[in-house]
Amino acid sequence: MNRAFRYLLLNLTLVLIVTAIVYLEGLKAPAGEVATNSDPTQYHDFVNPSAFVNTAPFQLADEIGKKVILIDFWTYSCINCQRTIPYLSAWWDKYKDKGLLIVGMHTPEFEFEKELANVENAIQQFGVNYPVVLDNDRGTWNAYGNRYWPHEYLIDLSGKIVYDHIGEGGYEESEAAIQKALGLTDMEMATPENSIAIDYEKIGSPETYLGSERASNSSFVSTEPLSLESNQAYLVGDWTQEDEYSETTSEKASLLFEYNSKNVYIVASSEPATEVEVWVDGTLVKTLTVQANTLYPVVEGADYGVHTLKLVPKGKGFKLFTFTFG
Repeated sequence: MNRAFRYLLLNLTLVLIVTAIVYLEGLKAPAGEVATNSDPTQYHDFVNPSAFVNTAPFQLADEIGKKVILIDFWTYSCINCQRTIPYLSAWWDKYKDKGLLIVGMHTPEFEFEKELANVENAIQQFGVNYPVVLDNDRGTWNAYGNRYWPHEYLIDLSGKIVYDHIGEGGYEESEAAIQKALGLTDMEMATPENSIAIDYEKIGSPETYLGSERASNSSFVSTEPLSLESNQAYLVGDWTQEDEYSETTSEKASLLFEYNSKNVYIVASSEPATEVEVWVDGTLVKTLTVQANTLYPVVEGADYGVHTLKLVPKGKGFKLFTFTFG
C-alpha cells in the first residue's frame, strides 16, 4: 500500500468518524425541542408564536437596530414571575420612550396556561402594558435553550444578547445593564409599585408538585399521620392523581404539610367552586374560595419559620397543582 493511498484512507476514516460524532450529538437533543443556535450570544426571533395578546403581530428582526430588547420568559401562575412584574413594568414606563422594548414571552408550565382568555385576565390583573406573546409550543423557549421562569435576556441594537438573568432578584444589576445598552448614564433606578421584599435565604421549603408527571415530596395516606416529615405533603383520604395535579373525589379529603417559610401559595382550581379551610399550627386562619385556574395566596405569615399547614377542601373537584413559598 503506497503512501498516497494510506493518506487518502486515513482522511476518509477521519471524515467518517467526525460524521458519526455529529450525528450522535444531534440525537442528544430532547424529543420535541429545537436545537439551539451555535452562537448563544445571538438573539432568536419568535418561533411559532401562538398569539400576540395585547399587541399587533411583529417580528424581533424588525426591531433590531431600532430598539434594545428585553425578553422575559414567564408564566402567569408562577409566584416568582408575578414578583418580577412590578420591576418590568417600572422599566417599561421609564425606558420605553428611550429605546427599550420589553416582550413578555408567556411560556406555559401547565395546560390551563395555554388558554388565551386566562392569560388576558392575568395581564389585566397584573397591569402588564408591555407586549405579551404566547409561546404555547415552547418554540421560542427552545430556541433560546431556556429552562427557567422567569428568565430575562437583554438584546442590544446589534442583535447580541449582552446580559441575562435567571429568577427573581438582581434588579439593580439588570437595570444597570439596560441603561448601559441604551447608552444612558447618571440615571436613578426605577421605583416599582407593589414590589414584595423576599429573604430568599430564609425560605427552607422547595416548590412541591402534586401531579404524577413531576410528583415530589408527596404521599397518599388514609389517615392523618401522627408525625410529619418536613417539606412532605400528605394527601389524606379521598384523592386521585392526574399528570399535572391531584384532585379530591369526596369531602373526606385533607392535606398536611410542614413547611419552613413565611408565605405559602398554591396553584389550584375547582369545578364547581370549593371552599378550602386553611389551618396553620392548629388554628383556622381563613377560608379560601377556589375556582379559576391560578395561583392563590394561602398563608401570609408574619415571619419566617417552621409551621404546620392543613388544607380542608369542602367538596370534590378541588385540583391542586403545586405549592410554592416566599
